Amino acid sequence: MRFGLIFLAAGLALLVVSELAGIAAIRILAFTLLAGGSAGVGVAFGLRPRPVGMLERIAAIFSRAAVCVIASVLVAPLLIVLTASLAGVAIQLLDPQSDANVPLIVAGGVTGLLLLAVTVTAFVTGIAVIRGKTRGKSAQEQA
Repeated sequence: MRFGLIFLAAGLALLVVSELAGIAAIRILAFTLLAGGSAGVGVAFGLRPRPVGMLERIAAIFSRAAVCVIASVLVAPLLIVLTASLAGVAIQLLDPQSDANVPLIVAGGVTGLLLLAVTVTAFVTGIAVIRGKTRGKSAQEQA
């Protein structure tokens, strides 16, 4: 987890330097460090052992319906932004007076489409797990 935090701090510092100095090339390295650090911290938190009874305590606090509503509220802005980015790509591509770089616009559109697909898939899978609609049982249910 330490390396993930170090990568996050270094990426944030490089991002600030690139913005203040106006050097766009450093942003690629900064975003790579930020993505790697975020993944490292996420994996470290995911591999930590859970306290006994943690899921039962959380279930006692929140009902399944409340968790589904909270998840929907948290995912909605991301879906709106990704949909708007795809609309922007379409507008740029269909504008005959646009002098934008078409391969870059197409690459951005494909990236946005993939992110939208992954977000929707993760959201639907998460809601299905919360509602108990999956076929497999979790490790705690099997014990």
